[in-house]
Amino acid sequence: MKFDFVAYPTKVKDILHISSEKRIQLVTVYNIQGKIVKDQTINGNEISVSLAEFLERIYFVRVYLRAAVKIVKE
Repeated sequence: MKFDFVAYPTKVKDILHISSEKRIQLVTVYNIQGKIVKDQTINGNEISVSLAEFLERIYFVRVYLRAAVKIVKE
């Protein structure tokens, strides 16, 4: 499976770093029950997401990348 972004470290204690060659539009963090615990909007290629305030240690992260749109005139 190929991802268009890199997230590190794999075991996050405080800060999750995400970078991509494509523009990152939104990062959503879910707890193990599927509840959204953090939404962070961005318009860049890198983001640092703080997870220090959460007691749980298992999270799911969804990264939304901005798709490039090319308009071709016929």
